[in-house]
Amino acid sequence: MIKITGKYGKIERISVLLFALFIIIVFLLSVYGFENKEQENTKPNENLAKFAFIIGNQDYVGRDADLNNPINDVNAMEEKLHALDFTTIKLKNSFKHHFDLRFKEFIKLVRNSKREGKQIVTLFFYAGHGIQFDNINYIVPVETELFQQSNPITSQDIRRELISLKKVTNKLATLDSMINIVILDACRNLPIEGLEAHSGGWADVVQADFFVAFGTGPGAEAADGNGSNGLFTSSIIQYIDTKGQSLSQLFQRVRKDVIEASHGEQIPQDSNRATVDFYFIPGKKTSYLWQLFLIAFLLVSSSVWFVFYHKKQKVAWVTGIDLTSHIMRDKVHVEEMVSRSRLQKNITGYVKDLKRKKVICLIYDKKLTIGRDPSCNIHLPDDEKYVSRFHCDLAWDNEKQRFWLEESLNKPAANGTYSGALAEKGEGGEFGEGKIIPGQRYYLEPGEVFYLADPKEKGWPMTIIKHKSN
Repeated sequence: MIKITGKYGKIERISVLLFALFIIIVFLLSVYGFENKEQENTKPNENLAKFAFIIGNQDYVGRDADLNNPINDVNAMEEKLHALDFTTIKLKNSFKHHFDLRFKEFIKLVRNSKREGKQIVTLFFYAGHGIQFDNINYIVPVETELFQQSNPITSQDIRRELISLKKVTNKLATLDSMINIVILDACRNLPIEGLEAHSGGWADVVQADFFVAFGTGPGAEAADGNGSNGLFTSSIIQYIDTKGQSLSQLFQRVRKDVIEASHGEQIPQDSNRATVDFYFIPGKKTSYLWQLFLIAFLLVSSSVWFVFYHKKQKVAWVTGIDLTSHIMRDKVHVEEMVSRSRLQKNITGYVKDLKRKKVICLIYDKKLTIGRDPSCNIHLPDDEKYVSRFHCDLAWDNEKQRFWLEESLNKPAANGTYSGALAEKGEGGEFGEGKIIPGQRYYLEPGEVFYLADPKEKGWPMTIIKHKSN
């Protein structure tokens, strides 16, 4: 149990307790939140070989079938993957026969690396027309004649003309890869008559060690897009090289971007059957905990500054005015002032510090001493050497209904107290004529400026604001 007593008030005690709590939180974060554990994603795997097979089909034979972005998509993806140390095979506007030959070449390339004892990562990227027919996914090659066919389309036609994605993933599954990544930016509307009852967006892909990212949800369709890249691919390219970001984190960011850009009409989806986390760029990602740590540090630091640098400061509220009064150090008087101010009784005015441009004190039926000594009611910063430790007194004359200012005759201020009103009477308006005579009360009008020390030097300007009671 922590108990704080002594010269500190309630605010100080609370702040010290908050500071102690802050130290405990920092300790717990250092033990649990920032524990330095060596993870798989912190260092590059030198024994890892990465391969990518990239296809973009855009210029189709047939009516109303061409797309805008797949060629740009595969070019951008190849550039990114090369920078991420992937060995790539790229196809553009591929025929089915061409696809079969290059895909066999890809499988052979990966197997040779596997025989050398490498850990394997494969990535298959497709942008173009794609459908699922009776729950089987197909890639649409550019030479298909199904766009022209008017007769009813059979399953034999589909198998003959299109590329089965299931055969692709089955072949990838034989490679014993650490992970197989499949990215499908398709699900476009197809101008093929007779498919409406059987086709739609991609069906799900359920195979071990596969991470499959769809441009939109299974059974849904996605638009081609109006920019240089499709929405889905564009977002992948933007975030794929983020350090310390797992596949799941990457496609969460991509999904959020695409949903926002399409106004909710396109919702990407991924299917994760992998048993490892894969990072395109290994490394620790900056933790949000450090941001929370920084915010907490700033909050507590400001609290400590408030207590220990301005520990004499107390705050009262008078009709919405923040009284930053280093003033009434006597707690009883402060509480009495606050109580009275709420009732708007017996307040005659406010002291305004014109140098700091703020109200610092209220005046009622108590004489106020101004100076650098901490015991003064209006306590100014100690480094203001032009102001004496006990400079002058300020009060309200209830009989004359006026404010007055007076320097002590026994201890006059070293640099004097000056009135702006008296200064105006001097020749040329010089301030020297405005010096107040020690031991004599000088009566102030509300709004009249007075200076602690000669204003030609570094006199501290103040004024009185008369209180207007309701």
